[in-house]
Amino acid sequence: ALAHLGPGYARSHDSAAAAHDLSLYGLDLDVVHVARVGGTTSRTRNGITRHRDVLEEADVVDVDGLRVVRAPLAVAQAAVASDVERGAVLVSSWISHLRSDARRRGRLEQFSQEEAKGDIRRVPASYAGRPGTRTAADAVTIADGRCESPGEVRVLVLCWRFDLPRPEMQYELSLLDGRRAEVDFLWATQRLVVEFDGRVKYDEDGDESARATVWAEKR
Repeated sequence: ALAHLGPGYARSHDSAAAAHDLSLYGLDLDVVHVARVGGTTSRTRNGITRHRDVLEEADVVDVDGLRVVRAPLAVAQAAVASDVERGAVLVSSWISHLRSDARRRGRLEQFSQEEAKGDIRRVPASYAGRPGTRTAADAVTIADGRCESPGEVRVLVLCWRFDLPRPEMQYELSLLDGRRAEVDFLWATQRLVVEFDGRVKYDEDGDESARATVWAEKR
């Protein structure tokens, strides 16, 4: 698509998020989303949506030979155009990528989720007055890079939507026999633990010993 649009265009929004290998949950992949450096108009034609987001050349990076807006911008753009659930999943996916990179470099203790969110928050703030900016801001607030699947993010969205306490994520518990176990969600005050994963997930690989081991850890 970019080859037919001429210079100055870059993949944006959902298309850019996909190029950056972020979660595809709820993304609109039937349309190619692009924006142009200095662009001022929006329109959809022949399966290509041209967005009027004003880009600078510094907003564009190379991904596998394609011009793509940088990841925090792509996440913010898609979140502004999405509902809060899809936005929260996408923001969580981006932060999870940053956490994984920090872990690989041995810098996880220095990683700040709030700083990562700040990079995304600055974009919706620049869209002041546009529809979707409040939804995107809520999605950033809900998001958590410790979530290991879109389903876990959706649990956080439900807590936010129904004004329930936000749980501790991936919490390590000390068991009576001296072992330690990590749980997906902990509401300490309510003394409630929730595991999002079900046993069916672990029954798919056909390895009886692996199933028994993993399920024992989850019990």
